[in-house]
Amino acid sequence: MKIIETKLSEKEFINANMVLLYKKRGAWINIVIGGLLLIYFLFTWFESERTYFDPTLIIAPVILIGLLPLLTYFRAKKLFGNSRAGEKIIYEFRDNQFVITGESFNSQLSWDKIYKVTGTKNWIFVWHNSQQANPIPKKDIWEGEILKLREILDTNKVKNNLA
Repeated sequence: MKIIETKLSEKEFINANMVLLYKKRGAWINIVIGGLLLIYFLFTWFESERTYFDPTLIIAPVILIGLLPLLTYFRAKKLFGNSRAGEKIIYEFRDNQFVITGESFNSQLSWDKIYKVTGTKNWIFVWHNSQQANPIPKKDIWEGEILKLREILDTNKVKNNLA
């Protein structure tokens, strides 16, 4: 059994949501399309003989580039204030189940109910399905614990990318 105790700040919760946003292909497609449109509009403006800049030309690219991060920020901020995300949470990685205990809740899941576990430079995400994950900051875990966690996940055939 492996126990990880953590309490996310609002800033950490927002950061975790931003990390999750930028792991999605759709977010990058929006950024690329927005960037290409911005380059195209700026290039055509410089090539044209206009002496004034029409700011309406860059509205669409700016919306494509900035809307998703802005919406994610405000959604995460609102969700943090209205949810249990700010509670002290204890994650228990047992041989036969994953247990999440907060100040106001307790949840036990068998390993076959866990979609996957992914790791980034600063986070471990335990995915319940393709859309919902519990963020665990790596600052609350030491290196040996990650190896033990990977052993538990591999034993239970949970898809993961932990190193």
